[in-house]
Amino acid sequence: MTATLFKQTFLISSSSETTMPCSSSESPRTGFIWRFNHSQIIVNDGTVMKEWRQQVKSVSESGDLTLKDLPVDYEGLYTCEISNAEGTNVTNTYLRIEKSQVSALTGGQTAGIVFGVGVGVALVILAAVAVVLYIKREKKPKAEGDNQAEGDSPTVRYSPVNVSEPAAGDEH
Repeated sequence: MTATLFKQTFLISSSSETTMPCSSSESPRTGFIWRFNHSQIIVNDGTVMKEWRQQVKSVSESGDLTLKDLPVDYEGLYTCEISNAEGTNVTNTYLRIEKSQVSALTGGQTAGIVFGVGVGVALVILAAVAVVLYIKREKKPKAEGDNQAEGDSPTVRYSPVNVSEPAAGDEH
């Protein structure tokens, strides 16, 4: 006589890596399959399906499935079915993915952060260049004739003028 045994589990995990259990008896297994949401086959008799290769890190001898780098849309029901001479063991695991704050950023948010940091760095460099140019200009020697201190009045030089008596016949 064969029997089908069902086990339900609930797992909350980070998106980086998670391992889901698959229960089986000690009898040698005759069939083994992991499914996602009852439709997509993840692993069939030890072979990882092409569309799941990036997410499947490993499958243990006991059937435990380790997944990695899971986006939120991989949240859902994972079903492990192991068959042997005694029957079929079915383990349903509902996986809920909790995102860390860093991985929760979308591509647009990440691009915005990179842009903002880039603009900030550019402004700091621009300010540093402006300070260096200002300091160089202040240390520049003054041109000849510019050697009077600020606030001093300019020196006025007078040429001697020959003042003579008006000539005869010049009457004013």
